[in-house]
Amino acid sequence: MLINIRTSELQSNTSNSIPLTIIVGIVISYSLFQMLPYGVLISSHLSDSNLNENIYAMQVAGGQYNNINSLNTDKNDLFFITSKIWDGNLAENNHITAIGNVMYTNYNMWLILASFILLLAMVGSITIVMKTHSSSSNTTNINRGRGGFTQSKPQSNNLPNTSKRFASTLASQESEGKSALDPWFVTGFVDGDGCFTISITEDSKYNTGWRVRALFTLGVKKEDLILLEQVKNYFGVGSIYDQKGEVVRYHVTSEKDLEIIINHFDKYPLISQKLTDFLLFKQCFELKKSGEHLTLDGLTKIVEIKALMNWGLSTKLQEDFNVSLNIERPLVINPQIPNPQWVAGFTSGEGNFAVQIYKAKTILGEAVKLFFVITQHVRDQQLMINLMNYLGCGKVTGRIDKNAVDLKVTKFSDINEKILPFFEEYPILGVKSKDFKDSLKIAELIKNKEHLTAEGLDQIRLIHSNMNSKR
Repeated sequence: MLINIRTSELQSNTSNSIPLTIIVGIVISYSLFQMLPYGVLISSHLSDSNLNENIYAMQVAGGQYNNINSLNTDKNDLFFITSKIWDGNLAENNHITAIGNVMYTNYNMWLILASFILLLAMVGSITIVMKTHSSSSNTTNINRGRGGFTQSKPQSNNLPNTSKRFASTLASQESEGKSALDPWFVTGFVDGDGCFTISITEDSKYNTGWRVRALFTLGVKKEDLILLEQVKNYFGVGSIYDQKGEVVRYHVTSEKDLEIIINHFDKYPLISQKLTDFLLFKQCFELKKSGEHLTLDGLTKIVEIKALMNWGLSTKLQEDFNVSLNIERPLVINPQIPNPQWVAGFTSGEGNFAVQIYKAKTILGEAVKLFFVITQHVRDQQLMINLMNYLGCGKVTGRIDKNAVDLKVTKFSDINEKILPFFEEYPILGVKSKDFKDSLKIAELIKNKEHLTAEGLDQIRLIHSNMNSKR
């Protein structure tokens, strides 16, 4: 049997094995001395003519010495003789034979025991070094205030200082069937594309005439199916459905599975206005879990809460339950960025890397501009402002016609020195990672002034032809 052990593994974390080594050593020593035939026959005065003086016989296992006063024999008849102090050397081949006879006949069980102990000692000496990585992150405290939710503990802006280029952006890997997604990445991704829903539909099977279902969904384009599967593997629950068109959705509906989802967002809270939907969803879930949805009073409470979620109630529910719509929806006030992985997850869902080749008064008649853009509903304008401050660059502008706001970074030095290095250290995943890598290539060409040459501009034009929706 061959065992290959790295020296570095044996030299680290071995202090805990010292007591085991001592115990094994004592047991092995005791076992061996039980087997070795030292002192089988001892003589202090051995002459050629007489062996009667001070001849002793001793049991191999350490029994009593018996004086032999009348031993008349010739030395040639002796099978094994040793001195009173055995030096451990086997002088003759018959010594080895004698030891073999003892070990494999009268003491074979001791031999087996000693072999087993030696095997345990060998296995016990192998130290498996496991390096665990613990990422320290500050948790956002959510407090319900008047008219909304507030978040404390703002994070400092610690942007990475790195000049590496063309690094792999797919940091998440599958290990033993489990996804390696960072928890804050998952929260950021859900802040972008997730949805918490309470479904209330007519059903005559229930005494109230209505069926209540709690549902968590996450929808992405089919190109991001692999990323969606990683999210599913992270939670370990739910199913993925291929919807008609270009969208695939991750659904979690069972009560037991939803508890896993809720526990995650309790520990790694959302920070967009979706946090309000989650907290209201959680209230409905608790009412349903306790069975209150099976009574008219409990059902009415759930309908009133649902009126504040997402886009409110359908016309049918408004008419049947006569719920007041004058209740103001709570808002998340001054959300703070909790972790850089949240930014990576949020950008994987909502971000956009793009390049523009436009007419300009240059030698080639064209110029190149890189963009980084994140667009959100206007109610998350403060989040975009805080994200802009966190990244240390960009500008937030509103689009009144679409009820939306954009965080846009167009200055090349900001993109090259802040945005790209940030996402090299905290990678974007999914199909948007391809646009990110293309932006790295274009930034390198611009940095080297190759965009000012016809060959370089053609390279950029070729990269641009396969970016975003053109893939």
